Amino acid sequence: MVRRLLVPLTLVLTLALSLTGCGGGDKEPTPEPTAVSAPATSAPATSAPATSVPATAAPAPTAPEPTRVPVASVPTAAQPTAAQPTAAQPTAAQPTATQPAAGQPTAAPTDAPDPTDAPGPGAKATAAPGKPAPTAGPATSAGGEAEPEVEPNDDAAQATAITAGAWEGALSDGDTDWYSLDVPAGAVADIALTAGSSAGGLQVLVYDAKNAHLWDDTAGTDQTVSFRRIEGAGGALRIEVRGGPGDYRLQAAIAAQDDAGSGGDAGDDLANATEIDGTATAEGLIGGEDAHDCYTFDVPDGSTIELAFTPGQGAEEMAARLLDPDQVELWGEYSIGARGSGVRWVVSGEDGGPYYVEVHYGRGTYTVDLATTPQNDGGTGADAPGEYRDAVKVTGKEPLAGVVGNTDREDWYLFSVDPGIVLTVNVAVDPESDQINAWLYDPDESEIWSEYDISPRQGASVTHLISAEAAGEYFLGFGGTGVYTATIAIAEQNDAGSGGDSGEEIQDAVEVEVGEPFDGLQGDTDYADWYAFDVPGGSVLTVSVTPDRDTEGLSFSLVDVDESELWSEYDVRGGRAMAGSFILGPESGGTHYLQVFGGQGAYSVEIAVSAQDDADSGGDAGDEIQDAVEIEVGEEYIGLQGGSDWTDWYVVTLEEGQSVTVILTPDRGDQRLYYTVYDVDENEIESVYDVTNSQPGEVAIEDAVAGEYYIEIHGGEGGYTLTVEE
Repeated sequence: MVRRLLVPLTLVLTLALSLTGCGGGDKEPTPEPTAVSAPATSAPATSAPATSVPATAAPAPTAPEPTRVPVASVPTAAQPTAAQPTAAQPTAAQPTATQPAAGQPTAAPTDAPDPTDAPGPGAKATAAPGKPAPTAGPATSAGGEAEPEVEPNDDAAQATAITAGAWEGALSDGDTDWYSLDVPAGAVADIALTAGSSAGGLQVLVYDAKNAHLWDDTAGTDQTVSFRRIEGAGGALRIEVRGGPGDYRLQAAIAAQDDAGSGGDAGDDLANATEIDGTATAEGLIGGEDAHDCYTFDVPDGSTIELAFTPGQGAEEMAARLLDPDQVELWGEYSIGARGSGVRWVVSGEDGGPYYVEVHYGRGTYTVDLATTPQNDGGTGADAPGEYRDAVKVTGKEPLAGVVGNTDREDWYLFSVDPGIVLTVNVAVDPESDQINAWLYDPDESEIWSEYDISPRQGASVTHLISAEAAGEYFLGFGGTGVYTATIAIAEQNDAGSGGDSGEEIQDAVEVEVGEPFDGLQGDTDYADWYAFDVPGGSVLTVSVTPDRDTEGLSFSLVDVDESELWSEYDVRGGRAMAGSFILGPESGGTHYLQVFGGQGAYSVEIAVSAQDDADSGGDAGDEIQDAVEIEVGEEYIGLQGGSDWTDWYVVTLEEGQSVTVILTPDRGDQRLYYTVYDVDENEIESVYDVTNSQPGEVAIEDAVAGEYYIEIHGGEGGYTLTVEE
């Protein structure tokens, strides 16, 4: 009997010892909520009231279960205790070789949430999130099978500390499970909750290290909801799962940011900006506590910065800024969408240094494309100087391509111009340029041409004639904002085929041939063109000049051998031909001159010389009585009078007692000719003045004495008809 009692007693003691070593028996009550518990007001309106979800777990109504022992308290194989089951008898308190310890998965799950995605509150999926993207770096741990939750974890104070991986848990009615996930500074944490096939609506809430509510959502049966936290200073995230009842799977992934390939988060302020290359593509991530990403890059003097900023697919609108070495904002946009935005900034030859890009506002991935290139204004490999007195010397043989704008306000070039040439500057403007202005200065540093707000479609052009006195170094400058190209064309003048500029003084006149038309160019510093040509005495000289249509205000003057002006026309309209005719007397032959002056433009000249044919004589009627041309009674004769042909003399022979009338008729009514008739003794018979076309002059000779009578025509200018009628 005693033996029978001892056996059961021994079994009872053995069982008691065994239960004591495994932590069996009823659960001990959990502590009251502490300051780390999430306040009821931090939960969103859609979550259950705090009174309906106790912070502590209620005692299990069923038979007590063993408490899962933290890994640190599990004895090792080298330190067995009396309560430790043998290898053949594993319990919940001691994982087997194929079952990792609770709360510490051996590897992160292969389907951990993707850190580059930006799920917001309420995001649901029927499958777990994908693998981490390269921009967030590798997860902090790898995972395999999900680990079971570690009880007690019924309030924030008892939250199970977890790392990246997967956990499985279950909620009974009124139950709440808490987890704590430590997130390093600048890391990306992704949390996903998947409700099991037997679960009702499970609510998951996330709080930061200061218990501020960050996010919540509800997962229905077989649904997954996910949340991303881009951490700033780092700290613990607390995860609360409530509702149900039912089972669930909780997944966590932690990955380092890799802003611009730095392996971490870009600096949060300009003082700690992450260095990047001036010509590079930098990818980054921003959002949540990571409110700013700052980068710095070196910009040499006289460079051009091309910046393009593009938010990633699915990212919120973002803001970006470009700042100079003094951290002054140069460009900024504050609602940049998927199409992106950017700027080209031109840095002068004195404004290089560390520049900055700041990304802020919004959430998601982004790309910064940078290109920093040295300017190559005019092929110089640098920025052209911003003052004309410092202008860079160029040959002008190649086009001058450059960029100007922002702190690079002007570009100036210097080139040499020989005398007697035609200088032409053509300016073309890039279609995307905002405004380009151009200036041309002469060797005296005086502005001789300017054009503002040059049209990309039409461009601008100037042609300038350079006289011998105006040769030297010229300055070409550009201002505004944009890209320009200028060509400098230098060509020799070829006035009258001379291969140069005709002289500006009469003694330097270019010799031309009568009867051979020629062209010339006049204007700007080329104040006058002189031409010289020979005209025989007794000739009729005709000069015809035609300015081109686009000329302005050209004037012409014809000068005789004594350098006295014979004919002139001022401010001749472009495209209008003007002609001047001059009658030379027998003694007036020699070198004559044509001067083109004033105004500006091209012109054509024709010089014609014809012999007079007074009374069919083949020449000029003599200017002296002894050189008079013989005429006959009853015949009609044509003559020409004027210019330096002061007088025309004729002689007619009359018979004894013959009576005749000498009639003079000018071709035009305004010639105002006058003439005198002399007898055989050269005594004046009669003079008639102011003879006109409408009032011909008549002198009668009655009962003539046989002999030679003389007729002198003078005054006025033009053609006439002379007859001696019986």
